[in-house]
Amino acid sequence: MYIPIIKTRNKEFLAIKKMSDKFGKDFIPYFEIIKDRYEKKYLLNEVGEIVTEVKKTRTGKKKNYKVELEPTEEDICTLGHINNIVNEEKAFIDFFRFSIPTKEYKKFALDKVMLSFQMSRDFNYYKKRIFEISTYPNFIPVLSIKKGLEIGKVDFVNLLTLMKSKFTSIAIRITSECLDEYKEEIINNLREDDYFIFDIRNNSMTSKIMELQEIKEYKLSCNMILFNSPRSTELVNGDYEESSIEFKIDNSVCTKYKNFEFDGFGDFGGLKDELPAGEGSGGMGTALSLLYNYKDNHFYSFKNDNSKDGMKGYKKVVEDIFANIHLLGDIKGCPGIDKIEEIKNRCDGKYGNWSTWNEITLLRYMSQQCLKIKHDN
Repeated sequence: MYIPIIKTRNKEFLAIKKMSDKFGKDFIPYFEIIKDRYEKKYLLNEVGEIVTEVKKTRTGKKKNYKVELEPTEEDICTLGHINNIVNEEKAFIDFFRFSIPTKEYKKFALDKVMLSFQMSRDFNYYKKRIFEISTYPNFIPVLSIKKGLEIGKVDFVNLLTLMKSKFTSIAIRITSECLDEYKEEIINNLREDDYFIFDIRNNSMTSKIMELQEIKEYKLSCNMILFNSPRSTELVNGDYEESSIEFKIDNSVCTKYKNFEFDGFGDFGGLKDELPAGEGSGGMGTALSLLYNYKDNHFYSFKNDNSKDGMKGYKKVVEDIFANIHLLGDIKGCPGIDKIEEIKNRCDGKYGNWSTWNEITLLRYMSQQCLKIKHDN
C-alpha cells in the first residue's frame, strides 16, 4: 500500500486530481489540512445583482472586479473540495497541528497556516473538526500524536472510543518519541479496519530498528503503515547532483517496510515536508527537477547551477532530462514526463515556476509507485 502525504497546496491538489483514477485499496491519499478553503460569496445590490468595483491590474489597466464578502465559518468547503478532488474515493484526513515554537518547521508564514495554528492551541476545536469528517463516509479521520502535542491518556482513550462509534475506520499517527507512552492504548483500541501509522519523520530506518522491532511484536490486527520524510529540509536546490542519480535521498522505506510486517508506507512524494513560507525568491534560485525511478528506487537530479537564471534555468533542466531520459526507466504514459514534454513544446519560452516542478516531481513519483504496486501484485 502506498500513501502520498499532501499538504493541500494548489499544485499538490492538481497532481492528486490527475491521479485520482488510480486510487484504491493499495493507493490512498493522505491530506494534511493546514488551511481552510471557503466558498466565494459576493456583495449583492438591492435587486440581487453582484456589485463590482474598478481596480487597476498589475499592468496598470483598469478592470471591473466582483466585490467579495469576508468568508465566515459557514462558508468553509475544505472537505467537500477534497472529496471532489479524490472523486469520492477513500482518503485520510489529518487536521494538521504543529508544536509552537517548532524545531521542525523553522520557516513559515503564519497567515498561510492559521487553521493549524488555531488547532495546535485549542484542542476542543481540533476535536470538533475531526468529527466534521463523518459527513464523508469515504474519509478516514486521523488522530495525530507528536512531541509537544500529546494528549492525556484518559482523553486519548475517550476520544478514540468516540471516534470508533462514529467512523468505520480511524487512524492513529504517532512519532517515535511518543510511542512508549501510548503503546498500551494503541494495542487495546485499534480494530481490524483501523490504521496504525508510525511516523519516523526524516530519520532513517536503521536509526529506528528497536522501535520497528517492538511494533512488529505488538501483533496488531489493524493496518500498519510506516511514514517517512526522506528528503531533508536542510538541503537547498543547489546541493543536489546534476544529471545524475541522487544519493542524498534515502528512499529505503519504500522497499523495506515489509521487513517489519508493515502493510504499506507513506511519504511526501519527493517533496519536502515543510510549511508554506511567505516571502518569495525574487525569481532567483537553482532550477531543480527530481525524478524517481521505481526499478532502482532512486531519484535522479537535474539542475541548472546558475541561480541568477532562476526559473529560466528550467530550459537547461528540460534539455538535460531528455538527454538522459534512459536513466528514468519506464516513461510511457507518465503524467510527470508528459508535463515536461508539454513544457518543452511550448511556443512562449516559459518553463513553469517552482510550483510547476513540485507538481511534476509528485506526479512522476506517484505514477511510478502505481507501476511498482502493479509489478508487486
